[in-house]
Amino acid sequence: MGDEHFTIETEGKPAIQVSLYPPELHPVRVVVWRDVMDACCPEPEADRWFSEFLGEEVRLAHMPDRVKRPLNPFYARNGGQASFADAFPFLLIGQSSLDDLNRRMVTPLPMNRFRPNLVVSGAEPFAEDGWQHIQVGSLELEVVKPCERCVVTTTDQETAMIGKEPLRTLATFRRVGNQVIFGMNAVHSGVGRLAIGDPVFLA
Repeated sequence: MGDEHFTIETEGKPAIQVSLYPPELHPVRVVVWRDVMDACCPEPEADRWFSEFLGEEVRLAHMPDRVKRPLNPFYARNGGQASFADAFPFLLIGQSSLDDLNRRMVTPLPMNRFRPNLVVSGAEPFAEDGWQHIQVGSLELEVVKPCERCVVTTTDQETAMIGKEPLRTLATFRRVGNQVIFGMNAVHSGVGRLAIGDPVFLA
């Protein structure tokens, strides 16, 4: 990935490059949960690439800079915004938390079942539950709420097969009310740069 493009690739298909800053062409309306927002689909080559790979017609949407999707102010008291993410910019999970879960299951699962964008190693299992403020590299983050897990976690990312895990096991020891939780949502303060291997500091 360069400064202007990123590369999409998978086994059996030629890679393509997509602009990080595309022109605002082919407007569409996008719905994420209850949020409805403007977007655009300026990459017809990417649309074809994903449609062929997935076996159905889809489009790659881009959120223009002018579009703002505010975070839930009940949790993000200092404001902030998300793009097409579930609800918050960051989902944080400790590697030892996944290791603990996998020890309780017959078949271990990879971290990609939970789709975090921050994975922290070196802490005790579920230590992230008690974190409030952390710094990762040069970026400061506020840890705002647990992540309630849905049935998407039961889909194998490689085969698309759907099972009962990890929700069945999580329900035995990570249930809060009618939900099971795994991972913590976080919001960044200001700007910074993240890289694999960055140290994590508790504030």
